[in-house]
Amino acid sequence: MKTYFEELKEKGYYLIAEIGVNYYDIAEKKRIALLDAAKLMIKEAKQCGINAVKFQSYKAEKLAAKLSPAYWDLKEESTTSQYELFKKYDLFGKHEYTILKKYCDELEIMFMSTPFDFEAVDYLQELVEIYKISSSAIMVFLLSIFIYFLGHPLTSSNNRIIVSSNLS
Repeated sequence: MKTYFEELKEKGYYLIAEIGVNYYDIAEKKRIALLDAAKLMIKEAKQCGINAVKFQSYKAEKLAAKLSPAYWDLKEESTTSQYELFKKYDLFGKHEYTILKKYCDELEIMFMSTPFDFEAVDYLQELVEIYKISSSAIMVFLLSIFIYFLGHPLTSSNNRIIVSSNLS
């Protein structure tokens, strides 16, 4: 499988499917296990010609204060705290992402995940070619420095960090 940079240089573009934690909805709709739903989304992304799939690696207790208020439309999502909402979707960890990485390798699609805490950066080190850092992550700077001190350059031809910008 070609690296991210080889494909980007060759094609001039690189398509990344944002799976995030959307596999929870797929699992509920199809009444299948979370891992099966995540694998289904990976498979469908590959069939559509996507180069990489991206998940989100976090634990609610490291991402939001327990009393943090909702910032979304409560008519769409009735959960009233950020912590409680994130807690609904934080069941995956190193074990599950390792399984998904192996599945991605079998399908020849790149596995990516956005880390939201230091522990996630640490376990993703074995699983990702590059780190994708969320522009909304309050710890972007600290996570970037942590990645750098793990021995990954922040600027060079081997850059392993992508910072996104929310354009919505």
